[in-house]
Amino acid sequence: MITESEFIKARNSARRRQTTKPDGTVRQKAGSIVWMLTESPRAKVSGRLNSQTRFHHDTDEVPTADWCYSRGHRIRIGAKVDETFNPVASGTEKVEIIKQVIAHETCHGSYSEIERAPVMSALKAAGLKFRLHNLFEDCRIEWRYVADRGKAHKFGWSRLYKLPLEPTNTASTLLWYLKMREPVLFKTMASAMAPLNSLWTGLPCMLSGVLTGQPITKVIRDFYTRIVNTASEIDLIPIEKEWVDIFGHDVEAVTNIGSHDESSGTSAASGDPSEGGGTPPPSTAPAAPTTNPTVSADFSIPGDIPLDVSKGEKGFASIKEFTRARYG
Repeated sequence: MITESEFIKARNSARRRQTTKPDGTVRQKAGSIVWMLTESPRAKVSGRLNSQTRFHHDTDEVPTADWCYSRGHRIRIGAKVDETFNPVASGTEKVEIIKQVIAHETCHGSYSEIERAPVMSALKAAGLKFRLHNLFEDCRIEWRYVADRGKAHKFGWSRLYKLPLEPTNTASTLLWYLKMREPVLFKTMASAMAPLNSLWTGLPCMLSGVLTGQPITKVIRDFYTRIVNTASEIDLIPIEKEWVDIFGHDVEAVTNIGSHDESSGTSAASGDPSEGGGTPPPSTAPAAPTTNPTVSADFSIPGDIPLDVSKGEKGFASIKEFTRARYG
């Protein structure tokens, strides 16, 4: 569990201003929050914005972290976010984890759609689940952040994440493993994927369709390439539809990620995991523990897209009303 002082150290780092040397070269680059407000693609279009980053002791309300937008960016960090990555992290390690989680939330602020209702409506119309969409969007925005800012701003998830990567026959889990390796740092996508091929325990090749004979790991890798080259969050939806036609909504069967998202009202479609085509292969992976979430809290970070209150969940008539009540 993180402390208020650890959170403040991480937030201060994210708020640091860019400084230059007398010759005009950069001495210290801006922290993630300042970059989001002043240099990100959204800031360049919208002008200077504002943000608020808070620490929440109530881990039932904020299990890990989340972001939303209402008259500015609102980021919340939960007291147990460190346990998602390393349950025995030292104080220094916890500060680093918080810094990178804040950076991840600023990715949503910089690249995800501000208006959530069209996204949720499009997911529902396509019969897609929010938590699978969130995984795809996390892949896209983290790639773009490092591509835009440079490799010095990598997240370092592979270094921070101390829990073992288990063999899996679940496609979305392997996609998440690939995201954690940050392929943007590698010369080729194949080299980023190489250590993960041996973790795949499902069918080795596609058995039908236009991809017949292709290795499943290559199909997953190619999906990742398409995801990170997608221009916007909405443009991910056709790719997600193709994924579900092949693999189903397999993110649910293994990760239990819905335990946070569903309770917060972020479900985008009906409860049938096979809806939208395809049937996920049977899973042999162990269920994620409920007291110390691993993958379940981590695709990468449940609830970090704002709650879907467009239908009046929890008594709110709109996202604006919800965020006003929460943040004032």
